[in-house]
Amino acid sequence: MEYEKILEMDEVRNLERPKSDEVLTSKELEESTSEKEYPDAIVFESSGTTGKPKRIPYSEEILHKQREHESKAFKIGGLAEHDTVMTLAAPLTSISGWASRSGSRKLGAEVLNRSFNDYKKVIESKENKDVTAIFATPLVAKTIGEEIENEYGSPKDIFPNLRIGFMFGDLLPDSLKKDLKRQWGFQELRCLYGTVEADVIAIEESESGMLIPMLDRIVIEIIPYENGKKQDRIRDIRDLDRKVKGSILITDPLRKEVSISRYEIGDIIRVHPDDPVPKIEVLGRIDNTINLGGAPLHEKDLQKAIDDTYGMHVETWKVIVTRENSKPAIDVYIAGDIDERRNEFLNNLFETAPPIKEAYSDIGNGVIEHINLSIVDDQEEITKDIEIDKIENDAKSERIIFSESF
Repeated sequence: MEYEKILEMDEVRNLERPKSDEVLTSKELEESTSEKEYPDAIVFESSGTTGKPKRIPYSEEILHKQREHESKAFKIGGLAEHDTVMTLAAPLTSISGWASRSGSRKLGAEVLNRSFNDYKKVIESKENKDVTAIFATPLVAKTIGEEIENEYGSPKDIFPNLRIGFMFGDLLPDSLKKDLKRQWGFQELRCLYGTVEADVIAIEESESGMLIPMLDRIVIEIIPYENGKKQDRIRDIRDLDRKVKGSILITDPLRKEVSISRYEIGDIIRVHPDDPVPKIEVLGRIDNTINLGGAPLHEKDLQKAIDDTYGMHVETWKVIVTRENSKPAIDVYIAGDIDERRNEFLNNLFETAPPIKEAYSDIGNGVIEHINLSIVDDQEEITKDIEIDKIENDAKSERIIFSESF
């Protein structure tokens, strides 16, 4: 796919840069929109960090532009006008259901339903054999796949012409890709990266883990991290000439109902310079990054080490981070019918994240108390006997749990 033709490179090069130097935080955005009324806009919501839902308005003018934006992204990802879509995205007031339907229809594809609430009507109306594409979060796809298995039969038999799946809302590791392909019969899976504040930000063109940023519509910048610490400068990813890791900022120059300018999403990405546009790799949530004496350990690093060690035999995993003797202590719990293979896991982790090996080698010198690995029979055992004062959880952070003491 020649995505540069879809993105229209003149628009990428000329997209207006932010005028303000201020970084907008999630809390500030929540506070600025939580009590406002938007009579001339559709308001989408997502979970907020303060307990209040984050409310993001979209005018009809912007929604019209978003349809075009979404259709471009889906086309880059491999959706075609001849496809028939079943969406397992959330219903209103979530933007995911709206985006999966509107972008697909704009491209010319047929959409059979509205959200995960009504997927059964596709089967009961005998339209299931027409479905060639699905939109879902990985967890919803897996859960509904199990429901279909119990009620109707194997999903890959119920949807025999299923070609491609678009997964959003969470990391999509290789082991989960293989599991979903086995369960549903997908020929291809694509990671779709977006937020309620900006809709689609980037999409996989192939199953490489590298995302094509939609730079004809969204300005993407990065606050670099060095030695685990956030720096005081901001870089436009269009200007980078080397790999950079840091916190992603997004700006939508066209938005009027609410300012989305240098908005810090809360994700850590790695930018890979490339021609004609850079690629991005999502490493996980900032709140899920474990800082080990300046050596950052990301969720994606842990996931890759687990995949490389155990493959598809892992049901789920969690990491409990505490502080013992004033040092970080990491306990990795993996559920599955597997052998421990602790040394192999550690070697794979060190290969994936070399700075962690250096920090680990300093055990006893004040850097890390321990990295322990435990294999359990099922997910419930992971936290059954663990005392945790406070658990920080949202849709993207349930695998890494920080105790109050950390």
